[in-house]
This record gives sequence, structure tokens and C-alpha cells, in this order.
Amino acid sequence: MQTQSVSSWRPERLYFRTVTDERYIAIGCPYLMSQEYPVLAAARPLLAYNTMLHGFELDAEGDERHFGNWDAVRIFDLQTHGEVSFIGEQTIRFPDGVTDGWISQLVAFAGRGDLLHVIAGLSRDGLRSMEYCLAELDIQSHAVRPLALLPAVFM
Repeated sequence: MQTQSVSSWRPERLYFRTVTDERYIAIGCPYLMSQEYPVLAAARPLLAYNTMLHGFELDAEGDERHFGNWDAVRIFDLQTHGEVSFIGEQTIRFPDGVTDGWISQLVAFAGRGDLLHVIAGLSRDGLRSMEYCLAELDIQSHAVRPLALLPAVFM
């Protein structure tokens, strides 16, 4: 189950329960972290989701502005109730020539639950321009392999 605030900004949260549980259990305990784009593996009891770290800062006029930065792709085992993989800025492996990037969305598990199809933003010029593509993310090696360029995508 994914929750989303209706009236004012709050981070999105993920909860789960088994059919025998009476209550939902929160996944992790993020503070200003949104848990987004959850996908389930068909072959294994795994849940993958994207996390965004949110914050607030004052602009030049003194108005508070919200911002969010990609944090990680996290894999959660629904049987053991624990995180089994963390693919973040320090561990993700982008293709040769890519200087910066991020995972903007999760699409689906692939293979036997060892790959994720994702939407990745990739930059070859230090974030001056970003290309978005459908890509494969290997859960073990943390390698991103572009599959198809998504022209005219603005995220």
C-alpha cells in the first residue's frame, strides 16, 4: 500500500501486511524521504521502490521552496521484512561516458527478479543536458544498461 498526502506536501510512504496480519507495517522509517514507484517481483517476495530525499530552502525573496533529490533504489524482502539491496549515488554504475545520472521511475521487475526496468536520466556533460531512457538496472552489479531513448521527456 502506498500513501499520498492530499492537502499539503508530505513524503509518500509504503506499508505492507500479510493476509494474516491485522495491521499494516511501515517499510523503513524515512524522515524527509519519499518512497515512490513501488513494483513487485512475480518470482520472489521482493518489493522495489525509488526514494527521493526532500528538503526546504529559502529563495532570494525569502520564500520557502521545496526540493527533492534522488536518493536510491531500494529492494525490500517481504518475507524477512528487511532491506536486501540499496542502489544509490555511490554504488550505481552508469554506462561509459555518462558523468551524472539518476533513476526517475521504476517500471517493473524483469528476469527472475534480478533486473529492474527503470526510467533513467543520463548526462554526458555534467547535468547541462539530461537524456531519459528506458533502461535495465542489474540488482547485483548495480549496472544501468540503456534499452531505448525516450525523446522529449521532461521529468
